[in-house]
Amino acid sequence: MFDTKYVLRSNNIGDKNTVSSVTDLLPTLQKTFRKLLNNIDSRNELDDTKLLYIYLINQINTLIEQYNTRAKNRVDAAKAAKEKEQEKPQA
Repeated sequence: MFDTKYVLRSNNIGDKNTVSSVTDLLPTLQKTFRKLLNNIDSRNELDDTKLLYIYLINQINTLIEQYNTRAKNRVDAAKAAKEKEQEKPQA
């Protein structure tokens, strides 16, 4: 359920050209995300079965890959648009 909502929300944000606002939030997001991962890693170390947290870590890694792919696509699209704009003849 969480991953579905996350991907939908990520797609909605990614479809809008809000790179500057996302860029502004990135340091805070990264810091908070690292805290979350440290918490999960700590719990995983304490859990003898390792079953629940390994699944959670794998799900988070999948979300990270999806986010990174979307972020790269946005950057590539912005570069391509800028290059195309520069190629237009000046009037």
